[in-house]
Amino acid sequence: MNPNFHPELSIEFLGCSKDPVEIFYSAFQQNCSQERASDIWMSIQNREIAYETMCQLLNKNYPEKKLTSQIQVHFIFIIKNASSRCQSLLTHQKIGLESAEMSSSMTLPADMQTQFVTPPAFTTDSKILAQWNHLQSAMMSFYNGCLEKGISHDDASLALPDAHAHMFRRQVSLNFRGMQEFLDESMCHKTYWELKEIAFQIYAHMKLEFPTLAKRLGAKCWENRNLYCDEPYDSYITCKCSHSRPHKSSLIDFFQRESCKASTDCRQKESYYHLT
Repeated sequence: MNPNFHPELSIEFLGCSKDPVEIFYSAFQQNCSQERASDIWMSIQNREIAYETMCQLLNKNYPEKKLTSQIQVHFIFIIKNASSRCQSLLTHQKIGLESAEMSSSMTLPADMQTQFVTPPAFTTDSKILAQWNHLQSAMMSFYNGCLEKGISHDDASLALPDAHAHMFRRQVSLNFRGMQEFLDESMCHKTYWELKEIAFQIYAHMKLEFPTLAKRLGAKCWENRNLYCDEPYDSYITCKCSHSRPHKSSLIDFFQRESCKASTDCRQKESYYHLT
């Protein structure tokens, strides 16, 4: 094992089940056009409608969240060089990803079985980083030594903690609505760093492959999403974007003040007219 080698987490875009622009455009036309459904779809497939025209229409008439067209297309990605901690989060948390385990620690290529994930926070302190490298090397050396002696994986894996940093590779898919929800939460500053890295890389792929759709994606406090933060206030004030994003509580206070002010003005006017 090379203790100085820390492979970076990466996301590979494999493609999607159907072109999402075509799916969304078709759904919009089915609701707004008197043409036969099959004729609408054939005109799209035969490119009788320019792709740029479909994109322009979606910019103006983006499908509402309630429309099922947002779950009619799936985007496929490969997650590589993530830790087992991340694998556990993807498996057990409801974060919008549909995943199927592609490989385990026993079936990964040999070079990946001797690599481990290092949190970015560890790299800022040379002493912590050296201790981390030594700890992971010792655990993996013991684990692999047990396997060489014929000890079963189930027994040898007890040497590895539940959140061990061994790497995995997994194929995942998201429909567009699920992607919005996943990025809303996972691009937030408070999110576990691997999930945040996955989210930002997925967003980068979407900007490259489907820029029209990417305009509707991002962290939940971005201008194209909610435009405010609904996290606990203690978490909000630690975010670097807090100076440019209002907190939900501030908006509630503002609207309550304006409502009280409007009510007071209304009562004053009623009193004035009553006296006159």
